[in-house]
Amino acid sequence: MALVPPLCPHGGHWAHTANSTPPYRAGAVGQPAPSFYKACHTRGDYEHWSWHATDPACRAATEDGSWCEALRGRSLLFVGDSLSLQMFWSLLHLVPADGGELSRARRLYDMDFKRGGEFSLCDGASRVAFVRNDWLVEHQWNRSCHFDPANNLMCRSFVPLAQGYNTLVLNTGLHMEMREGADVIAAHTTLLARWLNGTRHDVIYRTSVPGHSKCQEARAPLQRRYVPQEGHEFHWDDVEAHDAVRRSRFEALLPGRVRYIDAATIANARADRHMIQGRWGPGGHGSLDCLHYCLPGPPDTYNLVLKRLLRESSPPEIGFVAASSRGSQQRGTRAAKGGARPRGR
Repeated sequence: MALVPPLCPHGGHWAHTANSTPPYRAGAVGQPAPSFYKACHTRGDYEHWSWHATDPACRAATEDGSWCEALRGRSLLFVGDSLSLQMFWSLLHLVPADGGELSRARRLYDMDFKRGGEFSLCDGASRVAFVRNDWLVEHQWNRSCHFDPANNLMCRSFVPLAQGYNTLVLNTGLHMEMREGADVIAAHTTLLARWLNGTRHDVIYRTSVPGHSKCQEARAPLQRRYVPQEGHEFHWDDVEAHDAVRRSRFEALLPGRVRYIDAATIANARADRHMIQGRWGPGGHGSLDCLHYCLPGPPDTYNLVLKRLLRESSPPEIGFVAASSRGSQQRGTRAAKGGARPRGR
């Protein structure tokens, strides 16, 4: 089997494909949060564009019926920012979540799913949860995210919960600015790496994705590589340097342990798939979000690469913490392969 390169994918392009349909409808009636996932009905024909990676080892896995094969024995914990939440939400639709679980996710929808607990996939053979922590640090590491981690939405504790999952999908998001100093980001990553060094988790890191300025003008994938303007007001120009520091620290402290989904490469051209609703231009009215994506959208492709990475390794055996579907935790007393545990529903 070919080795997965350090960054997956190395490159690629979006190609127009006729007679295709979107994989799901996240923006239909009953969508979880109209203010966050808009219908995106003015955003072009997403279903007619598909990602093609340059390197065969990182081509998205799209085989029918292969999600449960890839997830067999897997318990996934997503930790990161609101863009990681989009990847998590995409996964619930793509697999899809077990009967009733998607409806429960919509009812309990929150920016960090703190009331949602975990969700069951593949008839209970796999499970997945999301914790919002934009800095990937814990307050007991003396890095408090600059605010109270017990009460602030963006700094939920994830280490205790991670004991119950064998696969971590991580991202730090755009809230840590390079202008605060690369040494701060390196220090945070060092703390995370030291903790990971004492675990047996399968670790996958998703690179961050900058937004696209003037995304309302795009009606198709960009033909040239997008580079955020220097000194961007939302610090989008810091994203690439931020991830370079993170990756450098991971490789120094955990060589070969972390695998990478290069979401930045996948999403770079998709200025046309951000959250716009309504008519733009003279006399038009609409809402604009040039950072988060409509779903279906690029996060689906991140997950297809994730599927391939999961299929190329076996889930590790770990000790676990049993947790109910409502998020309460009870300590387990045995090790479980793939996070198998009493259902507690």
